[in-house]
Amino acid sequence: MRIVDTENCFLIGQGIGSKTPYDGPIYGSHQLQQDNPGGDVTVLQPACFRYASIIGHPAHGIFDSATASAVLAFKQDLESNGDSGFPSSNIAEFGF
Repeated sequence: MRIVDTENCFLIGQGIGSKTPYDGPIYGSHQLQQDNPGGDVTVLQPACFRYASIIGHPAHGIFDSATASAVLAFKQDLESNGDSGFPSSNIAEFGF
């Protein structure tokens, strides 16, 4: 059995404890929506790599309208593949 520790979390972009590379809450721990700033947004933006053409800029830590559009496109793709677990919105809510 493998224990998930701070090293494992850091490798998947989830810095915790001494491995938090930015100031702010852990990504996925709260709702993100347009105009939210922070390191957790900086983690979200590259995670949308398949939707990079929608975002159109490097990660900069501001949940702008382009990031909101990428989140909505991701959710619409999930829904078209049968996943009904997220509401069709441009918000990255808890569990996203």
